[in-house]
Amino acid sequence: MAARVYKISEINPTIDNLSVRVRVMRLWTMLSYGSSLLPYAIEMIWLDEDGGKIHAVIKRNLVSRFVNASKEGDAYQITNFEVKLNGGNFRFTKHKYVIDLDHRTNVRRLRESNIPQYAFSFEDFDKINAVGSFKR
Repeated sequence: MAARVYKISEINPTIDNLSVRVRVMRLWTMLSYGSSLLPYAIEMIWLDEDGGKIHAVIKRNLVSRFVNASKEGDAYQITNFEVKLNGGNFRFTKHKYVIDLDHRTNVRRLRESNIPQYAFSFEDFDKINAVGSFKR
């Protein structure tokens, strides 16, 4: 039986074996200091068909496994990943959680998808300027 596919709005750490269908809306690398040719981390913003967005991270120890597994603009079904609180000073989405890909994670490119390329979230300038504006 196929695993249930969750919407980004439903993601939380209490669900085991999460599976989502997302488009990599943005992807960037954090460069390593020193002589390593691999990035320190790969970070992404995922977007689902309902416009939900979440920040996802591939940490240094798994970069070599996933470095060619995702491309900005492409859609994927991603299963079995870790969900953590989205804390800290730099929050890239309003989602309460952030995704960490781990050794169990499976990434499969989707040939066709209804997921839009982009989604915009407009905010009042005063809210953007406010300290901690994305914290809930």
